[in-house]
Amino acid sequence: MSIFLKMEQKNFKTRETAGKWYAKATPLMTAHTEDLAKSISDSATFTKADVEGVITALVEEMKQRLQDGQKVVLDDFGSFYIAVHSDGVDSPEQFDLKRHVRKPFCKFTPAGRRNQQLGRRIVRNFLENVKWTWNPKWKDELKKLKG
Repeated sequence: MSIFLKMEQKNFKTRETAGKWYAKATPLMTAHTEDLAKSISDSATFTKADVEGVITALVEEMKQRLQDGQKVVLDDFGSFYIAVHSDGVDSPEQFDLKRHVRKPFCKFTPAGRRNQQLGRRIVRNFLENVKWTWNPKWKDELKKLKG
């Protein structure tokens, strides 16, 4: 299977990139917990309810650990941690947590391994052997753009 792409025009503020078109990955469907649980239960000895229960418990446990300031690593899946956006100040003494920290967000880094043949680059588990093709809906959009 492939990931699906379409083109999107960006209106960046710099002159060199203004109006340029870029490829954008576009999912055709969304897989929710229930879908994953059914697929897993079809290929394992667990019931769909068992799998949904484990996923729900995992999400709650991860939320608690992340909010406790921990990094959560799911082996062969990836790691999650909370980071923040903040405003810059001229000196550490000027920094005020309430005023300068704007919002937290969750970062995810997919698991991977070093590949000696690629110059020790990290190959991410989810991205290995990914193929792409045009999203069928993009072909219709392109026809409309061409008029």
